[in-house]
Order: sequence, then C-alpha cells, then structure tokens
Amino acid sequence: MEEKMNMILEHVASLSEGMQLIHNEVKEIRQDLNEFKTEMNEFKTEMYEFKAEMYEFKAEMYEFKAEMHEFKAEMHEFRKNTEDRLDSIEGQLKILNVDTLKVRADVDKLKSVRQ
Repeated sequence: MEEKMNMILEHVASLSEGMQLIHNEVKEIRQDLNEFKTEMNEFKTEMYEFKAEMYEFKAEMYEFKAEMHEFKAEMHEFRKNTEDRLDSIEGQLKILNVDTLKVRADVDKLKSVRQ
C-alpha cells in the first residue's frame, strides 16, 4: 500500500512538475503575445502617420495642380493680350506705311511741280 502511495505521490509530483512547465510556457507565450501586440500597435501608429503624410502630400499636390491651372490661365490670357497688341501694332504699321506712301507720293508731286 505504501508502495502504491509512493507511486501516486511520484505521479502527482510529476504532474505538478508538468503543470509548472505548462504554466511557465503559457506565461512565455503571453509575454510574446503582449510584445507582438505592442509591435503591432507601433506598426499601426506608423501606418497612420504615413497615411496622414500621404493625405498631406495629396493635398499639396492638389494645391500645386490648382496653381498650375491658374498659371496656365494667366499665360493664356497673356498670350491672347500679346497677340491682340501685335495685331494692333501691325494694323498701325500698315496705316503708317500707307501714310508714308502718300507722303512720298505728295513729295514726288511737289518735286515734279518744282522742276
């Protein structure tokens, strides 16, 4: 009977030892899991920061695009105004050319009348 009792006690001690090993293993796994959760939270934070930076960059790009459209409109207006001014100058030059020809003709008439 004592032998059975010793066997049972040894078995209980063995089970207790096994339970302690399992307990330690579970404790390690929980610690690893907590570290993993911490790393995941840090990663999420970095991702949110990156996402915020991307939205900021996107906003800057839209702002730049709007400025470029505004610049393009200003350049178009400048070109149109310049072309209009050139057309006006060309018209004035044609008038001056005609006037110059008339003056030359008048000078030629005066020269011929003098002679």
